[in-house]
Amino acid sequence: MPTAHPAAWSLVIADMAQRDVMGSDKYGTRLQPGNGRDSLQDAYEEALDLAVYLRTAIYERDLALKKVGV
Repeated sequence: MPTAHPAAWSLVIADMAQRDVMGSDKYGTRLQPGNGRDSLQDAYEEALDLAVYLRTAIYERDLALKKVGV
């Protein structure tokens, strides 16, 4: 069902462009293959961090709902 909100894809693409600029500014180059890093290990570690952020947000949401009696 269409809504007045922007498409999620547009939001993600804008975020990706912003991260590209941030990384280029921080490291002096864009992320490229053959950079000597282990992309699978880096992605795995990022996924672990994501799981922690998600669990923290769930806990905080549930705590807030309990405070308002939901």
